Amino acid sequence: MTQKLDRTNIRKLTEELGYFLDLKIDEKAWKYKSDEVINLKHTASHALADIYFGNANYKLAEKYFLRLLLDFRIVPAACTTAQKDANRIIYDLNMVYGKMGKTDETLGYLIPLLNGNGSINSASELLNACIEKNKIDKKSFKKQLNDSFSTLDNIRGDGTYTFIFNGKIILF
Repeated sequence: MTQKLDRTNIRKLTEELGYFLDLKIDEKAWKYKSDEVINLKHTASHALADIYFGNANYKLAEKYFLRLLLDFRIVPAACTTAQKDANRIIYDLNMVYGKMGKTDETLGYLIPLLNGNGSINSASELLNACIEKNKIDKKSFKKQLNDSFSTLDNIRGDGTYTFIFNGKIILF
């Protein structure tokens, strides 16, 4: 790469971004030196997800957004940064599933955004719009939602939670 990444050229560099995901980065060596180096894989995966979403390649967008939640979580200077980033990824997954016509996943990824921390103010509106658009019975939705709460789990022990909504695994 002969130029700095920016909004105007990043879409042309998907091959290079993929290369960044394969780099071996010694996080202990870089921990107090550079957040940018430690978060390089996160940044590359997020850029790829955004690029593929913008190109309407929702399957690849889904892949890279899920990798952000599972493999390349941001290493923040502050916890609020991590929460805002996770909320944005969850919101983006909601948008991906909406474009793919996957109603259960669309609804499922809106649920964690209702946690009231203020990052996604429109989660309730989006949820109600999705319920209305898909003509979902609110009583049935409430039962599905209540059933999903009993499946809440931190299966990896690293703060990545899952729940099952209407048979679909939701990560957050």
